[in-house]
Amino acid sequence: AGVTPSVGHGQAAGGAVDLLRPDDLFRFGVDGRHARRTAADNEITRDDHGVPTVRASSRRDVARALGFLHAQERFFQMDLMRRRAAGGLAGLFGPAPLPLDRGNRAHRFRDLAQRVLDSLPAGHRAPLESYSAGVNTGLTALGAKPFEYLVLRSEPHAWSAVDSLLVAYTMTLDLQNRAASVLEFGGAAGIRYMRDDSGKVHDLNSAKA
Repeated sequence: AGVTPSVGHGQAAGGAVDLLRPDDLFRFGVDGRHARRTAADNEITRDDHGVPTVRASSRRDVARALGFLHAQERFFQMDLMRRRAAGGLAGLFGPAPLPLDRGNRAHRFRDLAQRVLDSLPAGHRAPLESYSAGVNTGLTALGAKPFEYLVLRSEPHAWSAVDSLLVAYTMTLDLQNRAASVLEFGGAAGIRYMRDDSGKVHDLNSAKA
């Protein structure tokens, strides 16, 4: 999403974000004709390709609008990322991912994320809280829950500031384990030779032996 913040002057603490209500925001179409002024100088628009742009008067307003958009378009993917770091994928998929969940729970990322959040200065924590509020507003504003939850016969759960930090820890896991995960996938897919990020070619049949 394109984001164009315009920081206002002489604004009350919290800015216009505190004026936003669920009915101030709605699911935008993708034909480029939709624009909505949410509060004061805050606006979300989409171009002819459906790409959204956020214009707002403060960082908190931008964060809330961005959270709304993310929830409308990518909530299930966000849920997967927070669950992976916290070791909660089995809550969606049953026992299959339990080995992965057990390994990730050993890091206690959720507890760490809570401690990090508690230690943040108010000015850093506020955008995270506003983003979470926007996510939950966007999720509630959907006409139906994301289709993945229908397939899995599950329900989406509210987003929190801790969850945003868990996403960062999931990215850490991805970067640490990427090479091993790619090679493991290749072996399971029946591929014999694969090149890793360094350019080294691996014979996966030899690795199995």
